Amino acid sequence: MPELNNKVILVTGGTQGVGESVARHCLAAGASGVVICGRQQARGEALVAEWQAAGHRAEFVRADLASVDDCRRVVTR
Repeated sequence: MPELNNKVILVTGGTQGVGESVARHCLAAGASGVVICGRQQARGEALVAEWQAAGHRAEFVRADLASVDDCRRVVTR
């Protein structure tokens, strides 16, 4: 997927299930990095550590997207 080259992808719900799979796929497809958000702090940090150890740019933002303030924080980051 060359259209992902040099793009940073934001994946909501990225700590498990479909969201985690999407983040993994984007990294494998050439995205320059991913930002995942979700409510599971430990899981998000573990995934980011795994991806960073493999040479990818990755960040986790703990967020509950039912909260407007959390949504703003994710986008700002």
